[in-house]
Amino acid sequence: MGLTPSVRQQLLGEAKFMRAYFYFYLVNLYGDVPMPLASDYTLSVSLARTASAQVYSQIIRDLHDAQQLLSTTYTDGSAINPSQDRVRPTSWAATAMLARAYLYSGNWTGADSASSVLINNTNLFKLSSLDTVFLRTNLNGNVVNREAIWQLQPVTSSPANTFDGLLFNMPPTGPSTGTNFGVYLSSGLVNSFDSGDNRKVHWVGNITVLGTTYYYPHKYKVNSTTIGIPVTEHLMLLRLGEQFLIRAEARAEEGNLSGAQADLDTIRARAGLAPTSVSTQTNLLAAIRHERQVELFAELGHRWFDLKRTGTVNGAMLTAEPAKGGTWNTYEQLYPILIGDIQVDPNLKQNTGY
Repeated sequence: MGLTPSVRQQLLGEAKFMRAYFYFYLVNLYGDVPMPLASDYTLSVSLARTASAQVYSQIIRDLHDAQQLLSTTYTDGSAINPSQDRVRPTSWAATAMLARAYLYSGNWTGADSASSVLINNTNLFKLSSLDTVFLRTNLNGNVVNREAIWQLQPVTSSPANTFDGLLFNMPPTGPSTGTNFGVYLSSGLVNSFDSGDNRKVHWVGNITVLGTTYYYPHKYKVNSTTIGIPVTEHLMLLRLGEQFLIRAEARAEEGNLSGAQADLDTIRARAGLAPTSVSTQTNLLAAIRHERQVELFAELGHRWFDLKRTGTVNGAMLTAEPAKGGTWNTYEQLYPILIGDIQVDPNLKQNTGY
């Protein structure tokens, strides 16, 4: 049986959205990357790298296409029937990614406009309480998390909720050398929360083992591998909190300082903090970037990408890397290309330094 026109349109929109999403992460992790746009492997196998600026242009084109193709209604696996869970990409997800892509490429007006579409849609999107931000949208037939723009549901029986919950939540025995429970927060991040910031209470866990206190990301609460436990959390990929911070930064760059302050203070108020006291453009941008650090930590590389796009990665890592017993080299801000990929594609060159 052939696809109906509406399902075909949705699937094409999802394909374009996912291509843009994947290229966004590829270009931020590796820099210039090959950019195949067709399915002929005999051509894509020998592609050279494409300049990052061109990759961003393609990302933005794909997201514009996805906005037009994707449904404005959340659907289930059929791509037809409505769903209260938010696990299939919609035009709202494409708009959220477009706001991020515009921000990263310095299009402040575009970032402001795209994020405003989501922020202004208060019937569908609202900031959640700190304890419900990372819940699945639909619990027992009730929409409990309107902050979600796009989430991923688990597709394996173990772990039953999210891999992030399994990885980050530390057991009473503390860090281990195994696959899980080896991740804990740096003292730099733990100490960066303002006094009275409720995110440190609700989103950071801690345990003390043999006199040493370890702090770990506790945004996702469920770390059980027991098959059959209720699925209460979905992995958050796009959420409204980020959109407020995107618009705050874009507005600050545009010179709309009062608008930037209002968006920043919306996020601060949710965390139990007083309005910002800074008012100049330079200080406001610094405050917004700090807010991104304590709002988006341990979420899909936001902090790492922020350091790189703002040109502050070297200063930060020259402090952070020795604290972890390592030595920082500037070239390490890009990942190395796997040797197997280089051997297959003679036109694919290794990143400098590796």
